Amino acid sequence: MLQIRAFAELVPEINQGAEIHPACFVTPEDTKDVATTIKILTSASVPFTVKSGGHTAFDGRSNIAHGVTIDLVRLNQITLSDDRQTISVGPGNRWDNISETLDPLSLADVSGRVSDVGIGGLILGGGISYFSGRYG
Repeated sequence: MLQIRAFAELVPEINQGAEIHPACFVTPEDTKDVATTIKILTSASVPFTVKSGGHTAFDGRSNIAHGVTIDLVRLNQITLSDDRQTISVGPGNRWDNISETLDPLSLADVSGRVSDVGIGGLILGGGISYFSGRYG
């Protein structure tokens, strides 16, 4: 039998992290800010988590209840090497930011298949690229 349920009722099943509320968010501007934040939080035994793109819906990934979420969204630099063979990217980027930078240059990246995934999650989570078979 067809069952109809309200979206709000399904959110905890679809995205277990949606109902998690941190005490606050910290959005560092650079790696020194990240290091300082982590030193302060660990010295005070404050629970924290780090959010790159926030795509992962599993409980406890990119959000934390009653702790601090360090959101890397402002660490979003994209630098192309002089020989145009390598890019250096900040962990606050999502793959669509990188594609938008490289596409006009007729360049591609070995990124995930979903463009709104963050850099950190894909790299740490073992995401798959259209180029994985060729480039790893």
